[in-house]
Amino acid sequence: MAPSTSNIFGELRYEQRLIAFFDTLGWKNQIEHAGDDPYRIARLASLPRQFSRAVTGLAERVAGARITSFSDNVVASIPYKTEYLFPTLDALARIQFGAAAQGFLIRGAVTVGQLYHDEEIVFGPGLNRAYELESNKVSGAIYPRIILDPATSLKDFFPYAADFLSSDTHHTFINPFNYSFLERAFATDPISPDMRTQFEKSMRISVPELSSMDPMQCLVLVYLKILEDMENTTGKVREKYVWLVEQMKSSIVEIEALQSKGS
Repeated sequence: MAPSTSNIFGELRYEQRLIAFFDTLGWKNQIEHAGDDPYRIARLASLPRQFSRAVTGLAERVAGARITSFSDNVVASIPYKTEYLFPTLDALARIQFGAAAQGFLIRGAVTVGQLYHDEEIVFGPGLNRAYELESNKVSGAIYPRIILDPATSLKDFFPYAADFLSSDTHHTFINPFNYSFLERAFATDPISPDMRTQFEKSMRISVPELSSMDPMQCLVLVYLKILEDMENTTGKVREKYVWLVEQMKSSIVEIEALQSKGS
């Protein structure tokens, strides 16, 4: 008699988790551009390491945080509790800005759903939903941003003006490219010397100590870097760069207006 399925596989249950799925815009082109250059290969390797460090840091504040990555595809999840929402989305905003400072643009989605996630594997309907939101060419993230699932009530937990969220007609999304978020992020989590070195190399300029750098200066530097990278893109990838450049330009203009009014 064949053994029962339960005896072969045991039993597992999904858990309700907050799930983020994201990847890097133009990753294939980045790899092709790197070729066999050791520095460029090391630069590519720095990105998944950055993701891992960020989630490890989150795990120190949020019990049960997990990360699984393959190349530039990343799944990060935590047990779903409302008190975990702010630190998790805040961490994603920091990841997104840090990646942009190195010339990597992130696209992804955040949802709540049933998931099994341990040190080795991750799967479940919640991940299917997050992937659908990230990859759908009509209603998904489309541009380099991390959207909140419109089918959930995630945005309802932020009735105040969260400094890392913006909205358009279709989506609420994480937006780290604004002064108030950067000011708070720099004050609570200064960028490491290693990150400063990466930032400096990617910009090919001498960067002052970031702990004393004005967030507006940093935002402009990242804006100029993305604007430069955009010139090497074409077609639909270029359209996505243009969207982000316009978002950042609006933020810079708004900040300049506020600073002028205050002076």
